[in-house]
Amino acid sequence: RNPNIQTHLLGSEAAGIVRYAHVPVFVVR
Repeated sequence: RNPNIQTHLLGSEAAGIVRYAHVPVFVVR
């Protein structure tokens, strides 16, 4: 298990979630 790859996947997934959730947050507000 390579922690570097795991961190990259988590970072990419988190970035995608933030980008996806960022728009609805602005719409709600």
